[in-house]
Amino acid sequence: MKLEFQGGNSDSERKRAMISPEYFSPKDEDFELVLLELEYPEKFATIDHRNVLGTLMSLSIERDQLGDIVVGDKIQFILTKNIESYIMLELKRIKNVPVKLHEVPMQDMIQSKENWTTHQATVSALRLDVVLKEMIRKSRSIAKQYIEKKLIKVNHTIIERPDFQLESGDLLSIQGHGRARMTEIGPKTKKDKLRIVYETLFK
Repeated sequence: MKLEFQGGNSDSERKRAMISPEYFSPKDEDFELVLLELEYPEKFATIDHRNVLGTLMSLSIERDQLGDIVVGDKIQFILTKNIESYIMLELKRIKNVPVKLHEVPMQDMIQSKENWTTHQATVSALRLDVVLKEMIRKSRSIAKQYIEKKLIKVNHTIIERPDFQLESGDLLSIQGHGRARMTEIGPKTKKDKLRIVYETLFK
């Protein structure tokens, strides 16, 4: 058996998992997700991620039925196919602004225009608790509490081990803060510490 994920693209934070036999290669439609695009009078109104999420949740859907909300040149969001007709019928306004929804192919998902901030640090190890304390600017004991309370995901999977080893390219979801990703692991310093470069997209 194998585990595969789909959430629109490789950068998606919220993904749907599928367990399947080794011989089966699932297609996008097998995950039963749809990508909807928002149309609204952009010259007269501004709609952001929070507005879209708030309106969708007010329609009494479960959070796990909703994937990423992407705000860029357009606004798009992913949801499970079983609630598509309901959302298309009920979602008519956001911030009292009239909106229309259109289903678009999953491969047309846009890249978010989010502003990630780049940071550099030196760490004693690539353990999750050690790197996390740098990212959230807290003590190591508080970082461990975040992990033990299941507030941390690495590559979309909850990690409960403080000694979990991070690698370059890992994406972290930190509940209450936002997202972070490891972009570079450099050579050791003269004091035998590791230089790392990471990016954050915090609230």
